[in-house]
Amino acid sequence: MYNIPAIKTNLFGEVGWRQPLETEFAILDTPNLTSSSGLIFQDFHPLVTIENLQNVVPESLSDADFNTFISDMQRGVIAKTVQSVFQKKKPLTKALLDKLRLYDNANIKDDPIPNVSQRWVGFKIDLNKSNNIKVVIDALGSEFDSIKTNLTISLFHSSQKAAIKTFALTTLLSDSKFDDLSDFVLDYLSFIGGTYYIGYKQDDLGSVQALNRTFEISERANRPKHFDIEPIRVENYTGNELFDIDDIEVSSETHGLNFEFTTTIDLTNLISDQKQVFANLIGMQMAADVLEKIFNSTRTNAIKKETRDLALFELKGTDENRELGLLFRLEKAIEETEFDFSALDDLTTPVREPFQFTDL
Repeated sequence: MYNIPAIKTNLFGEVGWRQPLETEFAILDTPNLTSSSGLIFQDFHPLVTIENLQNVVPESLSDADFNTFISDMQRGVIAKTVQSVFQKKKPLTKALLDKLRLYDNANIKDDPIPNVSQRWVGFKIDLNKSNNIKVVIDALGSEFDSIKTNLTISLFHSSQKAAIKTFALTTLLSDSKFDDLSDFVLDYLSFIGGTYYIGYKQDDLGSVQALNRTFEISERANRPKHFDIEPIRVENYTGNELFDIDDIEVSSETHGLNFEFTTTIDLTNLISDQKQVFANLIGMQMAADVLEKIFNSTRTNAIKKETRDLALFELKGTDENRELGLLFRLEKAIEETEFDFSALDDLTTPVREPFQFTDL
């Protein structure tokens, strides 16, 4: 649904810290002082201070390590905030998924494809032009007339000479077993458009041959919602880098390959574009985390019992009245958060009818 490391980077500094006036605590570096929204963590609760935070970390922590500590803490708060929001918004995003197997009709294994020297075969994949689409190749199935170990499956992108991913496939006699390929992720934004190609060199097969899909409707493929896919071949291919895309020919053969895809809406870009929506929540979540650290501090000499008890009350309220606590107010704020999904409307299109590949 979204890339957590990217979210942590893109939202870091939306809320920042204020440099303390006391010289001994005025140790914050520039990244921790940055606030794009103008909101300051200390303003979300009186107990949220650099002094209190220094009293809950190990005494031997250097100034540099303390800055790293609160930077990491902010990144954790960002991740927690975004996850909390989208747990509440789950019904809005749950339906924006598509999962399919490219070929799901039975095939008779009696049509081997002759190997041609210096021929690369595979599939061309074009994603819809959207910054919010992510396609994962969950699994790769294979249909060959015998077993071949360590057949190199390469994933190329039209903007890169070198393969962006490779996989050592052991070919199977049937596609009933699929190999996990879930780290083969295709998205439009990473390369700003372009086309993906996945396949192998027939020279690498030796005497093994791929089986074609020619039985009744076995060659009929399920059409994905948000990308186009077709089998291709490239002649006179040597080496391991991307071929000349002008040499691509459309093929009617399926090259012994089958795929399982999951298409999801990747909200990373939308979240980054609407990061101001999260600023107040990030501040409140940071305050809640600081209060929790104060209450759970093991440095009893540094944090007075009265302060610890106050932190717990400010965080959770009382058993009789949770509304007094910050956690209750944070939950309400999350529920009331409005996030604009309108840019995703054109992605929820109907599934197209099944189709079959034919030679041009």
